[in-house]
Amino acid sequence: MDGLGHGPSTRKRTRYSFTQGETMPANELSFFQKHTEKIALALGVAVLAGAGATQFLLGEPNAVEIDGQQVAPGAIADQVRSQVDRLEGKLNSGKEQIKAFVAPAYNENFIKLYDRQIADGPLRGVITDGGLDARLAVVDSPDYPTKVLPSPPVATDMVIKIGHGVLAGPNDARERAQVDALRQIIGDHRPSDFPYVSVRGTFPIATYRERLENAGSNDAQRIDESLWSRRMTVTAVYLLREQWNPALGQWGNLKIIRPLPGQLGLLPEDRPQFSREEADGLERQITERQQEIRQISFPRLLNGPWTPPDSDNRVFTAAELKQKADLEKELVGLRKRLDRLQNPGAGGQTRRGATRTRTGRGGDDDDEDGGDDGGFGNTYGGAAPATTPRGGRAGRTGRSTLADREQEKKQRQIDGLLKRINEKQTLLNNLLGVDDEGLGEAALSGNDAYFGDEDEDAGFGAGAYGAYGAPGGQGRGVEQGPEELRVWAHDVTGVPGETYRYKLVVSMFNPLYRQTRLTRQQLKENYDRVAIGPDKAELDAAPWSPPVTVAPKYFYFATSGNKDEKRAEFEVWTIYNGVWESGSFPEVPGNEIGGLAATAAPGGVQMNVGKILLDIDAVSTSGAGGSVQIRTLLLDQATGEIESRLVSEDRRSETREKLALERAEQIRRRDGLDASTAQR
Repeated sequence: MDGLGHGPSTRKRTRYSFTQGETMPANELSFFQKHTEKIALALGVAVLAGAGATQFLLGEPNAVEIDGQQVAPGAIADQVRSQVDRLEGKLNSGKEQIKAFVAPAYNENFIKLYDRQIADGPLRGVITDGGLDARLAVVDSPDYPTKVLPSPPVATDMVIKIGHGVLAGPNDARERAQVDALRQIIGDHRPSDFPYVSVRGTFPIATYRERLENAGSNDAQRIDESLWSRRMTVTAVYLLREQWNPALGQWGNLKIIRPLPGQLGLLPEDRPQFSREEADGLERQITERQQEIRQISFPRLLNGPWTPPDSDNRVFTAAELKQKADLEKELVGLRKRLDRLQNPGAGGQTRRGATRTRTGRGGDDDDEDGGDDGGFGNTYGGAAPATTPRGGRAGRTGRSTLADREQEKKQRQIDGLLKRINEKQTLLNNLLGVDDEGLGEAALSGNDAYFGDEDEDAGFGAGAYGAYGAPGGQGRGVEQGPEELRVWAHDVTGVPGETYRYKLVVSMFNPLYRQTRLTRQQLKENYDRVAIGPDKAELDAAPWSPPVTVAPKYFYFATSGNKDEKRAEFEVWTIYNGVWESGSFPEVPGNEIGGLAATAAPGGVQMNVGKILLDIDAVSTSGAGGSVQIRTLLLDQATGEIESRLVSEDRRSETREKLALERAEQIRRRDGLDASTAQR
């Protein structure tokens, strides 16, 4: 029995079973079971120690490779020393020498670049095909002196022509773009009548060349001739215009008139942002198209070819126009008579401008055409006739035969006609402002032949593409040839009835364009500036042209009036299809002057003046012998002003007479164009 009061104790083997969560008693674990972790750690240390010992026994663990050999850390210093000794031996042997050189100031230049701004303003496309723009890597250096950049002079000797054109339709797509652009300026109406002002002048290019040659006080300040000589090209010819203000009695409203649409021309204020390739292409175009740039071609017209401003087409008064027409008519008649005498039976006609000859003698007092004997200078006419000594043929004495007397009479008639032709031509030359040799008052020297012949009948030239389009006809830049250039420009923006004055301006290619060896300030001013113009002070001091007035849309004249019946007759003129057309309109107070005029134009021409007839009365002129004059009073609907017109003055108006003469000339020119077109 056990101690607990059970029965006698019997010794038995006890079985234990463990459920989850229970542990084996410690006294039941073996040695390995108790020290498994320690045994694993000891084995790992033994493996590492063995590997390390093996490594140190078999080789160098931190060796490096020098000249293909493994060198232990402790042997590196000896190896380097050996290499140094070997190199020193070679240098001291005299067989190999190292040349001394001066290293660039990399540090100084880097500091300058580091301190410098990348750009003075916002970056605009500085990344190009070649990387950063060259401007961003330029170092300001005291070795770059400031270059003196002289300005070109102002054009002089201005001649102005005003006229009316009828814009022709386009022939192709390129011309269509130009015509469309012009119609945005002149108005999109048919027919496309528009007024224009053309200004011609002389540009003293030799003066500009001298300024470049003598600029600055030393060579360092002058632009190298090899740079500016190849850029002696015109970039644009344009106008400065001022308008007369009658209310203030002064000039104002200064405006720049650029080249016509579709024309190549860059002004000083133009700064195109181009890549290097585009800039090179622009320079080539400017050089090749000098003729087109200097003498801007006029758009193609339906009412006759445009001709350059000259003394022959300047603005004439009515009296001058009549005198010109009379002289030209007389000259035609005199030359016909002369031709019949010199070429009997030939039926020919002496042309104006035939070969000028110097006659041997003059006519007699009894010549049927009048005139004195005596020689005279150059004349227009046919070849000089053979002359017969007075008193008979050579080698013969006594009375002249009948044939001799007839020949002498004929010779006197010829000489008299030549003299009269000479006198009439001199009067016409004086009226036109030409000298005895028939040259214009501003005729140029032969230097202009340097650029080839001019096409005065040209419309938009064959090379007149857009500003940077494909180049036109081949040309050449200005080198050392001409002293002066004849240039012209046009203004098609004038308002009918307004008065203007002009200055003709020429801009030249900037010799510092895209040059980088400049001071920072000059680089900023000139890198993108293609063109340079006259100095402001010089331009301000240059004289203006004489004033010119663009013809108003309508001219009107009171041609008759009756104060008792309160009725007046008005004659209205307007330009239509290149010809002055007129209509007569009877009006009573309250009526607007004008209406639809029955003219040769299909459907007539609308002629509404914009003035209202207020009253018709009579006024007495001053003085003892004064008379009563019929007066009309009109209201200007646009300004509210009241205008009075005397019938007697309007009927004798010089302007009215001038319009009639101009109309006759326009019709002759139009008929001549129609005839030439029919022949073609």
